[in-house]
Amino acid sequence: MIGLDAKTYYGAAGASATNELTILREVTTDMSRDDIVSAFRDADKKSHEAGQMDVTLNIVVKNKTSDLGYKALRDAFLNRTLIALKVLDKTSGEGPDADFAVLTMSRPEPIDGVLEVTFGVGINMDNARWAWVTAS
Repeated sequence: MIGLDAKTYYGAAGASATNELTILREVTTDMSRDDIVSAFRDADKKSHEAGQMDVTLNIVVKNKTSDLGYKALRDAFLNRTLIALKVLDKTSGEGPDADFAVLTMSRPEPIDGVLEVTFGVGINMDNARWAWVTAS
């Protein structure tokens, strides 16, 4: 499997995303859990437990302001609204499907490169729409 085969979808928060983000350069999905550590004086080892999960995405797209996917991400950032995103490793693959808050939007303007915009997003659990889609 190669990254070129991966698919990312966007849509209105509250439902699974169905519109493919076609101006995508790359997506990085980061998932982590809090490390809950307990230590007691009567033991010589600490105990670790997995706590709450955090899911963040780093989405790099072409700076194409007329594209509907770009507008959806940009508007979610500017208006502080949620956006549904589904990030799969292939068309019928696996990955997160949830509502996200767009937390950052950056646009470097290199003298020797194309303009791209990077959106940093984090999962939003206020409406508890989260799933890990499994490969079919």
